[in-house]
Amino acid sequence: MISAQKLSDANWVGGFEEYPQVAGYANYIIRFQPNGVVVDTLDLGIKLESTTASISDSSGQLLFFTNGCVVADANGQILNNGEGINPGPVHDWVCDKTGYIVQKGAMILPVPDSPNLFYLFHLGAVYETTTALNLGPFYYTVIDGTTNSVASKNNVLLSGKLEPFSVVRHGNGRDWWILMPEWGTGKIHVFLFGSGGISDSSIQETGVVMNGKRVGAPTFSQDGTKYARFHTDQGVFIADFNRCSGLLENFQFMPTPFPLLLGGGVAFSPNNQKIYTASQSTLYEIDLSIPAPTWDTLFYVFDNYTWGTTLHHLQYGPNGKLFFNTHSRADYLSTLTFPETGAPPSFQFKSLPLRVKNARSLPHFPNFRLFDLPGSPCDTLGINTPVSATAPLEKELGWFVVSPNPAQDQVRLTVDPVWTLKEAVQYQIFNALGSLVHKGKVEKGVNEQHVGLKGLPNGVYFFQLTQEGKVLGTTRLIISNF
Repeated sequence: MISAQKLSDANWVGGFEEYPQVAGYANYIIRFQPNGVVVDTLDLGIKLESTTASISDSSGQLLFFTNGCVVADANGQILNNGEGINPGPVHDWVCDKTGYIVQKGAMILPVPDSPNLFYLFHLGAVYETTTALNLGPFYYTVIDGTTNSVASKNNVLLSGKLEPFSVVRHGNGRDWWILMPEWGTGKIHVFLFGSGGISDSSIQETGVVMNGKRVGAPTFSQDGTKYARFHTDQGVFIADFNRCSGLLENFQFMPTPFPLLLGGGVAFSPNNQKIYTASQSTLYEIDLSIPAPTWDTLFYVFDNYTWGTTLHHLQYGPNGKLFFNTHSRADYLSTLTFPETGAPPSFQFKSLPLRVKNARSLPHFPNFRLFDLPGSPCDTLGINTPVSATAPLEKELGWFVVSPNPAQDQVRLTVDPVWTLKEAVQYQIFNALGSLVHKGKVEKGVNEQHVGLKGLPNGVYFFQLTQEGKVLGTTRLIISNF
């Protein structure tokens, strides 16, 4: 079932009007509704070839979309100042003819705590030779929903040779992590997007150089704890991801066992145990739960169905199904369905008829139904609980207070006497990156004690109480010795 409260990705816009007024060439909107999926064909007057992104409101109504060249409203009307996205020679060459040509190259995100403000993140492209399309720069464009206009556009976040980006919700349940890999290096740029826009950035060196000629796409698992980056002629880079700190850990690389063509899609199974990659006419599966994972063929599409059919990029829908587009023009999408019983997934070829041509387009969405990371040191905003963002997370078991706050060399910890009536309570202090920097316990029968902070640098920390492994509460602690 689709949650009525998390419908930012409820409308997928596509369609290539290569021959206007000719049957089979028009726009479409895939509408994910609580009672099923509906495909409407219509004439929005905007061509979408490869690049597409859209955003809907909380009720599932389409607000804006882009083809990588312009930003338009739900009726296809270009917003004020909404032209000239991704400027440069490639824009001048393709935008009037087809729409922009970077797959997985755009995403629209609502600005946290600003319901009428949106950022369009988008990836430009340049031709260095007659055959090589290099990606970059990485831009953001600001959309003002109150005036239906573009407030600023083509702001450069990062230049150089890049790859498609991926986005996941921060563990606080509000902000977003954006990961942008560099092509030809082991570097991944990490941006933090919050209520103030892009507030932080860093570079993580993975040591795994990705320089394939057939760049696919990166992805996060649905719970945000896993990350993968795929080049069809090189392999899959896999890592754990910390939603509090934005750090990648436990790197693993799975080289392709044989040359793969086209494709480039990659996704995790809902339980994170398997990775799916698509190349040409084959869907591959890598089982991460076994000691020595290998590439296995899960499904093979060949001329028994349609000559030239190719599996390409992948995107989870709001209904939990994994959708596939093709590398060529096609009037359908295929799906992978995951039974709730835990049985193997089933592949449905041509399962979603579009009735008009899709030209390699598939939207690029994060998991909008992923929010806070309960029990983590960064779960302090009460996104999924009726708790003030400025107060301690007082769970249903009781309460605790840390004072003074801000603090210097020590704090007084006071806990609900009910907690320590029969057994001790443990406390942990985590820094802003989620690393444990101090721990101790409040003994049985005690409800107040001092906790030393000497040696801890100035900054923001998270003070957490646990008992028998269960999190009792977390609050923010500021250390300031100025």
